[in-house]
Amino acid sequence: MPESVESQDVFECVIQGLNDAAQNILFNKPYIPLRSENVSDGVKLLESRINMLAYNLKQLYEFLIELSQGNLNVDIPPRTNYLASGAKQLHANLAHLTWQAQQIAEGDYSQNVDFMGELADSLNKMIVQLNDREATLKKNANTDTLTGLNNRRAFNDHITGALHLAKRLGVYISVHLIDIDYFKKYNDTYGHLQGDVCLAEVAAAISSSVTRSNDFVARYGGEEFVVITMDANEESSLTLGEKIRLAVGDLDITLKEDPRKNTKVTASIGICSVIPKTDTTVDEILKAADVALYRSKSLGRNRVTKEKL
Repeated sequence: MPESVESQDVFECVIQGLNDAAQNILFNKPYIPLRSENVSDGVKLLESRINMLAYNLKQLYEFLIELSQGNLNVDIPPRTNYLASGAKQLHANLAHLTWQAQQIAEGDYSQNVDFMGELADSLNKMIVQLNDREATLKKNANTDTLTGLNNRRAFNDHITGALHLAKRLGVYISVHLIDIDYFKKYNDTYGHLQGDVCLAEVAAAISSSVTRSNDFVARYGGEEFVVITMDANEESSLTLGEKIRLAVGDLDITLKEDPRKNTKVTASIGICSVIPKTDTTVDEILKAADVALYRSKSLGRNRVTKEKL
């Protein structure tokens, strides 16, 4: 600025400088700070504040551009830039939201977004939907579609945990293997559709016989079913087996293969009930239950037999 200027000239220079600063910021051009000479301290202070304002605005602009492009690793404006406080809060929210999204992607559906208004509502709804879908998929993966019971996969998962718990608590674990007598003949005589109806009815009869909430019922495969009970001794296990046998018999599903002889669909059951030792295995328990089931079959079917381990 010239050495001798009138007050009006100083004012016009400052206004021109403000105009240049605003244009440079708005159109993303390099900002040239105001540096007047031979002016009063008041003018210098004004110029200093204009320069600071321009610098902070430029910094905020560049910060917002980076955020709009999804760059959360951008340099954050310093605390002295109060103009950027809202943008810095937005950055913090986006960073936290990104972390929550990563947790959700890894299966943590306990996340709840409590900021950012409508976006939070949408994300929370998405979390609920994902949780429901995963629960449905998990249930379908572990459910036998015909009978609605647990399937073999669910059984394999359950018995491992049940045996571990029985060992830790020192209580009985009992496995009931159930085979439907004469089912093959029934299926061959009346067809697969009617055979499926028979299996579904038998499954319902077994399930309704098992009333304790921590007991487990599954379709083991084909016409075989399995029940796992915890903390029920041998006598209680035999009582449950007899209850299941009677329930299946009460269905009165009859195979009229011979006018002189009505053969009913019944249940043969083999039980292994044991307080497991530390080295007791799932295979040993299942083998013992299978031996008991074979004995029930060989003794004439429609009976309950136990086998010690």
